Amino acid sequence: MKPFDLLNAPLQGRNLIEANAGTGKTYAISGLFLRLIVEHALQVGEILVMTYTVAATEELKDRIRCTLSRALEALGHGRVEDLFLDSFVRRLAEDDRTNSARRRLATALRDFDEAAIFTIHGFCQRTLQENAFESHSTFNAELITESEKITDLILQDFWRRHFYEAQPELVAYALETKNNLAGYRSFLRQISSHPDIRIVLEPPAPNHDIVEEEIAAYRREISKLRDSWKECRETVCSLLRDGSLNGKVYGEYQTDRYVDELDVFLERGGPCFPLPKNFEKFTAGKLSRSCRKGCVPPKHHFFEICQVINDLEKRLKVVLDSILLSLKKELLQTIHAELPAFKTRRNILFFDDLLLRLRDALGRPEGDLLAAAIRRKYRAALIDEFQDTDPVQYAILQAAFLCNRPEESDKPPIFLIGDPKQAIYSFRGADIFAYMAAAKQVDAAYTLQENWRSAPALLNAVNSVFHSHPNPFVYEAISFMDSKPAPGGQKEQLILAGPDEWDPAPLQLWVIPDHQKGGKVKPLGKGHATPGILQAVTAEISHLLDAGRKGMALIGNRRIEAGDVAVLVRSNREARLIQQALLEGSIPAVMHSRDNLFDSLEATDMDLLLRAIEVPNDERRLGAAMMTSLLGLSIGALYRLKIDERQWENCLQRFRNYHRQWQEAGFMRMMRSLLRIEDIRSRLLSQPDGERRLTNVLHLAEVLHRESLERNRGMRGLIRWLAEQRDPGKMRSDEHQLRLESDARAVRIVTIHKSKGLEYPVVFCPFVWEGAKDVSKNDALTCHGGDENSFLLCDLGLPHQALHELRAYREGLAERVRLLYVALTRAKHRCYLVWGHFNGAGGSAPAYLFHDRTSKWDENNPEEAIAAAASFRNFYNELTGPEILRDLDRIADSAHGSISIADLPVPTAVTPLPNEHWKGTLSRRNFTRKLEQSWRFTSFSSLVFGTYVPQEGADRDREEEYRPLKSSDWQVLPPGTQTGNLLHEFLEQLDFKERDEMVLQQRASEALSSHGFDSRWKTALLTLIRNVLALSLSGGGNGQSFRLSDICCGDRISELAFYFPLKRLTRDNLRILFQEISREDPGMVPDSWDLEMERLSFSSVRGWLRGFIDLVFVIDGRYYLLDWKSNFLGADPSGYSPEALKSVMVRKHYILQYHLYALALHAYLKQRLPGYRVERHFGGIYYLFLRGIDPSRGEKTGVYFDRPSEARLTALYDGLIEKNPAERRNADVA
Repeated sequence: MKPFDLLNAPLQGRNLIEANAGTGKTYAISGLFLRLIVEHALQVGEILVMTYTVAATEELKDRIRCTLSRALEALGHGRVEDLFLDSFVRRLAEDDRTNSARRRLATALRDFDEAAIFTIHGFCQRTLQENAFESHSTFNAELITESEKITDLILQDFWRRHFYEAQPELVAYALETKNNLAGYRSFLRQISSHPDIRIVLEPPAPNHDIVEEEIAAYRREISKLRDSWKECRETVCSLLRDGSLNGKVYGEYQTDRYVDELDVFLERGGPCFPLPKNFEKFTAGKLSRSCRKGCVPPKHHFFEICQVINDLEKRLKVVLDSILLSLKKELLQTIHAELPAFKTRRNILFFDDLLLRLRDALGRPEGDLLAAAIRRKYRAALIDEFQDTDPVQYAILQAAFLCNRPEESDKPPIFLIGDPKQAIYSFRGADIFAYMAAAKQVDAAYTLQENWRSAPALLNAVNSVFHSHPNPFVYEAISFMDSKPAPGGQKEQLILAGPDEWDPAPLQLWVIPDHQKGGKVKPLGKGHATPGILQAVTAEISHLLDAGRKGMALIGNRRIEAGDVAVLVRSNREARLIQQALLEGSIPAVMHSRDNLFDSLEATDMDLLLRAIEVPNDERRLGAAMMTSLLGLSIGALYRLKIDERQWENCLQRFRNYHRQWQEAGFMRMMRSLLRIEDIRSRLLSQPDGERRLTNVLHLAEVLHRESLERNRGMRGLIRWLAEQRDPGKMRSDEHQLRLESDARAVRIVTIHKSKGLEYPVVFCPFVWEGAKDVSKNDALTCHGGDENSFLLCDLGLPHQALHELRAYREGLAERVRLLYVALTRAKHRCYLVWGHFNGAGGSAPAYLFHDRTSKWDENNPEEAIAAAASFRNFYNELTGPEILRDLDRIADSAHGSISIADLPVPTAVTPLPNEHWKGTLSRRNFTRKLEQSWRFTSFSSLVFGTYVPQEGADRDREEEYRPLKSSDWQVLPPGTQTGNLLHEFLEQLDFKERDEMVLQQRASEALSSHGFDSRWKTALLTLIRNVLALSLSGGGNGQSFRLSDICCGDRISELAFYFPLKRLTRDNLRILFQEISREDPGMVPDSWDLEMERLSFSSVRGWLRGFIDLVFVIDGRYYLLDWKSNFLGADPSGYSPEALKSVMVRKHYILQYHLYALALHAYLKQRLPGYRVERHFGGIYYLFLRGIDPSRGEKTGVYFDRPSEARLTALYDGLIEKNPAERRNADVA
């Protein structure tokens, strides 16, 4: 590779630029863009610049715009400090091209909004839209981000089909081996980024009859075991204790444990499979092998039965393993078949579909025309972060720009810019082998080696680390070339002075001494190593910050601060350990991680707290809530509180108040009161990580509030939703990623993946010695296969193929080395690396770089390669402390003083950082305004509080959940809130004129699945819907009747939201208003309505009334409102007769509800419909009680209808709606 010369490199052909870390990759892209504008006279929209994140595109836009602007300014002044721009401007002047360059740059800056700077997804979307016919793309498809939710629906349906009626032994074994929903989600997540992955599965699933026979035989023997255990339990116990057996295995304590375990196993209900952990201890074979020398093992028929069962279990496991593996393959086939069909029906696309559609379009016979169109539009291409490409992206770029087409003389130049040493995103689908393949297709390859980030001595140290191995990045195609300090690069220096002796070497390599056990040297376990590492890191950071505070640790002319320090970790778990250690040392620290809100301790505490509020008289729930970190009681304090009856009763009363406030005013009003009354803010902020905890609590409150409003969740529903989100097996959404607390003057704790592209003055790398994770037989094993690793495969076999295990190990090792490279190159001045003889670290990056003796990976000779890999791991485990230090000293010697090797420091007392908060006198301002306490948003639910269950959002009916007890129950949908939500959503989305039975069947299946119902409810659901659509409705005042199936989608609005300004309203003036209306319009409501009005108990309110009308439709020029009611009023049809429904309408206060809805519709039509008249345009109100509707029983069963008169609606309008000043003036004139 040649060093890249930004000023003189030819702007032609296919080019690769490998940019070492910190060498100014973005600067090079900006310079290339500038040259293409000036030298090739390209427009900004003709240069494709592509990267992989939205944030990166914004940074590129800013940097490129800035470069163009500075170049234009330099053309006016003649000289500039930037070496490249200065040389560029002088060359233009020498060639007499200054004026043309100035015009082109001015045009480029003026038109910069047209710049084609995209993410890969943005580029594909734009290309598909602009070439819809060539790419066979559909129009107006909706792009959705949360693709996992849809995949999860298909997964749940697959699980129900295969496991709900499966043999209990299979289900139990599936749950035991993590072949549950959570395990399948993890499996799908593992391969979801690889659409072309190939599945390797051996052997095939066994015959169904064989499975049945094996299970039947196992059950027979278990039955014998139960009978025998009842008869001879005591005899067996005495035989196990007779002294003839090995005491370490069959001691008194161990034997009692085995017996207890067997008791529990045989007494439990359900399948007795798999066997308990220690069942083998009862088998004749195990007893024989554990017999003392010279003794005879105990004999009993019970032991023989156990032996037979143990052997049967092993056989059955083999059979069930095969079934579960074949189910995994079938799951993938199901996803690949059903997911595209689902997306086609809904006209939706996932973001990755954009890439797949463009790749497929380019791969068709007519794809050359599309590729030519892309090249005509983009006459140059600059591809950033190319090391993170994947096979699909590479195929697109190859077809569009990289293919060698002799017939095209004017091929657009393309530059692929990246660093394969920083390819660390394989979990997102990035494929280093796609990069390697592309590198072989270029016409010229360059490298950027001048580093602008790190101090020269630190660069020398990093170079020495990676030169310590002849093949440092495992694959020979990824070479390592030294980074060199750029002229005028890192100008600031880290200065460490004072009485303490600071080692000047910029790379500090801390080594943990040997672990002695039983006189032998043993690798140190992670659990033993971690506490010492945490203490050493905390002490060193404290030492640095203390020196900075005293002016003895400087970066340039300023003191070092906490914000200058970063700790890089591999996982969120390690990040939490580091943060806890730093906080305990009074060092402010902030985590930059992708932890999810619902995985936090605060989510657990919030769950306990809300459950206590739901049932405020449950003292056990209250006690659990009081011991959360939010309320802060210890067990002793809780005990003292409970024995003080007065204080305990006060506590109960507060929670009753929270319960009532939640019901009356909503979740957020209650939560604000609770935070204030229980002083949660102050309690949390007094803790070391209080800011993080308070941030989480406030974030949770916001998320729960939004969910309660958007999804219409009451108290129980919201608590259930929170519990579902906390399920570890549930797919996590980026929406609920932890928010950052303030990071001002705080140590940054960052995962290595998230740190890429960032830089920090001082970096700690305490846990980069993590080795390869063991792959269990039930895990899917992914690795590359084919010539030059051209495709990815997934090995599901039992066992995995040895060659696949080797390849997976090698690929994992290579990525761990790249992660180490990224970590070390984040540092500007000083870096700390921890190493030692750790258990399980044989496959780690430091072990490979520092101690590898056998770097042979000849996959053409798999047996030799596998043996070599195993030999190295064994060799590392047998290393001694002196041997480890000898290898490290060799590397340090080659670094000439830039690497220091030292034992892990034994920390002294950590110096607490002083509180530097402002210490002035605070004073409060007096609040003199008077707040209007009654002004608020209200709704029908809030008005009837105390008489019916209120909720926030749409007014839906809530009933106890129900599930069928016998097969006949599948013919009638169960009562309950879940059913109500199902019916409302199905009717909301249904085209009433739909006649295609297949479409109806499919929509019903999807609706049932999305609401968690078994597919066997489909007949009941469709029967109910057909009855409703076929019902003849009349009463609109024109003598005509109609059916809902006559209504087009364009003539209806579902879930119509409304707000209207509300006059001051009390129960008494509402009751008086309805009494006056009843006198003017006799018979409008049953007589019992006035008595029911007395039960209303809402407080005085003024402000806005809001609500959601299930359906508003127009037919024959008349407007109707309709409300779906899913209430279960009994199995007898008489419960839905007109007289019975009148009673329900009164008792549930639906009369008030529909008058409010009618008023809202009346007000809307009055403003928006020219010539509106009630008698002519207002058709009426329908309340359809869905369960009672059956055309065979008559048109009135299940139907409540009312048509308010103009006088009634006018009285409601005048009595409830607060008029604006213009309306009041018009009313006065009239």
